Amino acid sequence: MFKKVLLLLCLLRRDRKEFVNRIVQYFEPKTDHYPDSAAEYKIVHWEKALAGLQDFVRPDIERILQEDALKSIEKEIEYRSTDLLSRDRPFELTMNADILLAKTCYLACRLLKPRTVLETGVAYGCNTSFILQALEKNGIGKLISIDLPPLGNQADKFVGFYVPETLKSRWHLHRGNSRSLLPEILSRSVKPSLFIHDSLHTYRNMKFEFGTVVGKLNLPAMIISDDIERNPAFFEVVGETNPTFHAYVKSEKKPGLFGVCFYAKTD
Repeated sequence: MFKKVLLLLCLLRRDRKEFVNRIVQYFEPKTDHYPDSAAEYKIVHWEKALAGLQDFVRPDIERILQEDALKSIEKEIEYRSTDLLSRDRPFELTMNADILLAKTCYLACRLLKPRTVLETGVAYGCNTSFILQALEKNGIGKLISIDLPPLGNQADKFVGFYVPETLKSRWHLHRGNSRSLLPEILSRSVKPSLFIHDSLHTYRNMKFEFGTVVGKLNLPAMIISDDIERNPAFFEVVGETNPTFHAYVKSEKKPGLFGVCFYAKTD
């Protein structure tokens, strides 16, 4: 805690805007308010969610999940996590996405073949790596990422640590707060076919991100969100936007749920 206070004081002198953003991020989870009505998440296992999605998409999901490209990036991330990442890392490995979420991001990219993918939250770059591998397999598309690294010694150098150099040409990383950067990026006529939320998991922030993005999607499209169990924001976006398919999925190697919405192309 003492080290973080010192880092904050240094930040106050160097960048007051970021200092304010970090103070807000610290207090927002403690003051987050959302409707009292509980979200009725009907949780399914990943395989059942994929079976339901298969009814609405043409490519064979099982074939995609057997691709060498997917197996290769999974092995690469495991190696980088266990063999390359130092013990004095600036933020915890628990910030990484669950492997099922990362695979879902890969699958979504292969199904949609998007020209633009947009994600909030990078950390060490687990989801980011799977997305970029899928885009490379597609031979088309770019990933726009927004991330304000956790406060820590040389934390910026570790953002996207997992991402192989060979995949970075398709990656555009924007450092900062999603509430500042997301509207700015979307105002440039950016229309993502895939949006992944994995930043600050407060009701206010999630509602803001979903509300900002959903009207800008290039159909067919998907929204994927981590840690949806923390508040009813994702449950509400399902009710408000009536996706063609949705699922609330149990993570495999970490507690919690992630959500998937698929929006078919309208005639």
